[in-house]
Parts: sequence; C-alpha cells; structure tokens
Amino acid sequence: MSETVFDWSKLPVELAFLSATAEKYGRYQFDDRILDFLEHEASSCDIEELLALRSKVKANSWLIDSWLDVHDMTRHREAALVYFTIHLLCLGGEYELL
Repeated sequence: MSETVFDWSKLPVELAFLSATAEKYGRYQFDDRILDFLEHEASSCDIEELLALRSKVKANSWLIDSWLDVHDMTRHREAALVYFTIHLLCLGGEYELL
C-alpha cells in the first residue's frame, strides 16, 4: 500500500503550522468518530497539541477561511484535512473535551 503524498505548498507560509497536525487529526471526519477519539483514544500529548493548535487557528481564522474558500476540499485533499481538523477542534470545544 502506498503512502499518500500531500502538497502543502498550497498553504500560505503563515499557515504552515497546519500541515502536520492536519495530516494527523484530519482523518477524523465524522462527529461520532471525533468524539470517540477525543474521549477514549487521545493521549495527553494529543490534547496539548490540539489546544495549542486551537489558539493558532483562532488567531488565523480569517486566513484559513479564505484559503478554504479557494481550495475546494473535494479537489484538494489538503483542504479536506484542514477542514476536518478544524471541525475536530470546534466539536472538542463544544463538548468540553478540549
């Protein structure tokens, strides 16, 4: 099985911090799966990483939204990973898991 190669050069330099975390957490795409991960599988290191990411995402939300507007997630796998990572952060906050 081959490993997926992503083209993170699509991201502006200011958003480069998203690439590694999006590859790691963007695979959790549905609410039940996200909540299961956050409640039962996430390590304390995962939670710390996600909390740090959340503050960076908040500080750059306008740039992230603009980037997602230009990069359709059905055509750009990187955009889907970013979108779902942000969804994970929002859901984690809503359920007070982050």
